[in-house]
Amino acid sequence: VTTIVVSSSEVAKEMFLKNDQAFANRTIPDSVRAGNHDKLSISWLPVSAKWRNFRKMSAVHLLSNQRLDISEPLRQAKVQQLIEYVKGCSKTGQPVDVGRAAFTTSLNLLSNTFFSKELASHDSSATQEFKQLMWNIMEEIGRPNYADYFPILGYFDPFGIRRRLAAYFDQLIEVFQQIIRERLANNNVSTNDVLGTLLDLYKQNELNMDEVNHLLVDIFDAGTDTTASTFEWAMAELMKNPDMMSKAKSEIQNNFDKNCSMIQE
Repeated sequence: VTTIVVSSSEVAKEMFLKNDQAFANRTIPDSVRAGNHDKLSISWLPVSAKWRNFRKMSAVHLLSNQRLDISEPLRQAKVQQLIEYVKGCSKTGQPVDVGRAAFTTSLNLLSNTFFSKELASHDSSATQEFKQLMWNIMEEIGRPNYADYFPILGYFDPFGIRRRLAAYFDQLIEVFQQIIRERLANNNVSTNDVLGTLLDLYKQNELNMDEVNHLLVDIFDAGTDTTASTFEWAMAELMKNPDMMSKAKSEIQNNFDKNCSMIQE
């Protein structure tokens, strides 16, 4: 497997600024071929007209400065909800599952931005089920597979990785499809969320429904589980290093006054 380690800013500039086209494509794991995800995902498509079109639509309609500005109050509200949840647990002596709390916050932020509705709550068992589904997808994509080294084995899916991943994709897509069917049934309801924009592009034949589904898979998988994992690792490192934990607490106390519950960077 060809691997490149970027260890300096000079090499990073060479790769991402001067020779980005040469390094843009990558080897596709056999698992990602499940459900044709490799042909529908902006994360795995090779540099092509289709990939450029997806990238342009994402930049213009999904990740524009205007879209980020609109969702700023929502981001603040979700962070405040997380703070209140942790405070409540502290008062009652209830332990906090940091990964689950971060996952719930990230998921609700995304679902409100995309669908104008929440998909999870801090006290719901459904949240853990959704988190497990996301983890299963990440785990299967990263699982070692002989088919990646001996492509002929891809025809047989020797470990059942592609079969399991296709089932997980179907479960996640069904969640999205239920929301999409509700939205299409209420055609006269005006919304200013991302799903409304995606459905407009769908009606204009700029996206088909499979592309909408797999774009949502990419965004929700990347935007939820990775955030939760980062929180868990960060807290684990702080707990292993009491001096750093003490320093972090001190910085928080010094930067928050009695009348301030949130700092905006």
